[in-house]
Amino acid sequence: HRGGAGTAARSARAAGNSSPSASAGACVPSSACHLHVRSAAARDPAAFRLLQHVAGVSPEAAVAGLRNARTAASTKATYRAAEPLYEASCLRGQLPPWPPSRDSLELFAGYLRESAAFAAPGVYFWGVVESARARGHELAFPKAWFDGVAKGLERDLPEHEQAAPLTIPLLRRLAASATSELDFTLVLSLAGAIFCAARSDCFLHLRPEDIQDVAPDKVRVVLRHLKGEVRREVVDPVFDRLAPQPGGSEFADLATPLGPVRLCPVAVFRALRDRALAAGERYVAQCKTAKKLSRRFKHLFGRAQIELAVPGRDRALYSMHSTRVAAVCYLLKAGLSETVVSVLCNWSSDQVRRYGRRLALDPSSVGLWPFYNPASLAGAYAGAGSGVAASSGKRKRGRGA
Repeated sequence: HRGGAGTAARSARAAGNSSPSASAGACVPSSACHLHVRSAAARDPAAFRLLQHVAGVSPEAAVAGLRNARTAASTKATYRAAEPLYEASCLRGQLPPWPPSRDSLELFAGYLRESAAFAAPGVYFWGVVESARARGHELAFPKAWFDGVAKGLERDLPEHEQAAPLTIPLLRRLAASATSELDFTLVLSLAGAIFCAARSDCFLHLRPEDIQDVAPDKVRVVLRHLKGEVRREVVDPVFDRLAPQPGGSEFADLATPLGPVRLCPVAVFRALRDRALAAGERYVAQCKTAKKLSRRFKHLFGRAQIELAVPGRDRALYSMHSTRVAAVCYLLKAGLSETVVSVLCNWSSDQVRRYGRRLALDPSSVGLWPFYNPASLAGAYAGAGSGVAASSGKRKRGRGA
């Protein structure tokens, strides 16, 4: 105990030591420390459980676990890619890479800026810093120096390229090109991702049991492992059945070579669940990795003759984010409040406004489609007008689930 005289005195009293030296702030012997911890654990069941849990954990393992948890898995992949780039720049500048020096880090940052090869060069710079700390090198450089390097890397960078929305007319073209069972499942997943206002790859972790029947016309979808989350969060929206739309309308059934797809969340999620159970698959996307899903995504776009690469853009026009962009634009166009959209998207930032910027600049980019519980949230769809009435009126039992 080195928390000052007050802490030492309390520790001494807890250990049964009332000597003047202990009360005056002298360091309590190790045996007394153990006695104090066990005495506290006896009074507090939570402390007792903690004592039991960490009994076999070394201090080194505890610190290593904390450092490992500071960074998301996707960011760690970028950090690993940064190391060889950094070492190559040091080799060119004839500087030792480890431990990093201000000279070696500035040289690496300079090459990152001059190459203009990365949309977020700062991530690679901080990747080297984190790698150095993981190797046991403490970088005692002034904070002002780090801030200056970060500003130098970010200054004059082009605006972040946002993915284009995967609108229903585009999804209709993809559906027409779905010639296999896996293609059909991918079309269902893309439609489901729009309904959940989620990235397309969120269904890599969605299990059949996560799609729960609440009522004949309602389903709950339990989403986990959302990108960017720190705590293990769960978003579990409940969806109402949507009324079938007349043929030829923008939101009518999608036609595929393997059969129609109802643009209704209840029908789509039940179809995904049933297909996964019939195939004996653990997850409804029936795809084990994000890389494989991305490959299927690109192949389907290619068969539909929808260009992903556009001149003047560094990133693909459509990506796993496109379903989320489309959902936000549709809901904002229908008049749903930003608060409700943020809850559905599990956002605490102003990201809804960033995605909605596209809608403000091009209001005709999406049609009027209040797909998220139009009957229950009729009052929340301010300005949706006849669009809500058309979706929440008397319903007929359509095809699908």
